[in-house]
Amino acid sequence: MRRPTGRDLCFTLSVTDEHELVADRVSRLELVYPDSRIVLLPDGPEAALEGWPASVTVRPSDTRLYAVESGGRVVQAHLEAFLGSDAFWWFKLDPDTVLRRGFRGLPVETCFFGTIQGGNPGPSLQGGCIGGTRSACSLLADSGVLLAPELRTPARTWARSNPNLLARARDGLVSFDFVHAWACRKLGIPLVDHPEVRSEWKDPPDDGHSYAVTHPHKRLDLDAEEREAARRRRVAGRLVELVESTIPAGSIVAVVSKGDERFAALTGPAARHFPADEDGGWAGYHPADSAHAIRLLEAERARGVDHLALPETAEWWLDHYTGLARHLSTRHRLVADAPGAGWIWALEGRP
Repeated sequence: MRRPTGRDLCFTLSVTDEHELVADRVSRLELVYPDSRIVLLPDGPEAALEGWPASVTVRPSDTRLYAVESGGRVVQAHLEAFLGSDAFWWFKLDPDTVLRRGFRGLPVETCFFGTIQGGNPGPSLQGGCIGGTRSACSLLADSGVLLAPELRTPARTWARSNPNLLARARDGLVSFDFVHAWACRKLGIPLVDHPEVRSEWKDPPDDGHSYAVTHPHKRLDLDAEEREAARRRRVAGRLVELVESTIPAGSIVAVVSKGDERFAALTGPAARHFPADEDGGWAGYHPADSAHAIRLLEAERARGVDHLALPETAEWWLDHYTGLARHLSTRHRLVADAPGAGWIWALEGRP
């Protein structure tokens, strides 16, 4: 591990039209590391090439990098932008990623690092923040693996057996993090969980100030996000109490948790995440659609799960997965509906 200076770092960001958000994130990068290099990669010839901070480098593309037919070109483009600098460490950031402070230490061996996430077709680094050493970036960029034709067949490569990724591919888009991970597996480049990076999929981490980099932050008002994180903590605690007071001893409850381990504190009934992997931990993805959510739920019921708990902070599930909401109301029994906590259904499988 070595403590970096600004000259050691190059940050690359894919952008479309998030000018205000990008300007805020760039100003935070420059405040902490004024000597670092920042490169913006507008996605395709129709993306805006103007209106970005004057201090950054803008690297246009003549094609849609995130288009599924481009395969791994989006990752290749970021690596090439970094390798055009003399920096030692590369960081790919999303526009809603925030650098809070300087890094105390970064890996020097050949590897990529960030926040490890699970899910098929294998572990990857959550795409809000992916770091890498120069040797790792050179090895991956020079290999040609990212330009392999097979990456244009997502079902066989980066999206294999993952319903969310397959749905993204059908929508015409690649996933930076899973393409990157697939290529690293092909070359045997290690992916390392770094303690100063916390990058999540939908909600900002509750303890963001504990890290140098956090993701996602789609608002400019980080204080408002901190208040929302505090609300999530309160809801989680109340749902735990609701489960313990509502569900009979010996029950097994699946919790829509998005991997939040606070729900593992359920001391009465046994608890599993939902969706779950084989061991009951979070599967690393949300269902692709209502039909997928119902299949996952009924598979859990076949394994012995007899209750489903939904925290109030995940209420969007009932609006997004409308078929699942109907399935719960017609096939199963609502046993608790507590404002400030959430909902619990007994999985009875009624006709």
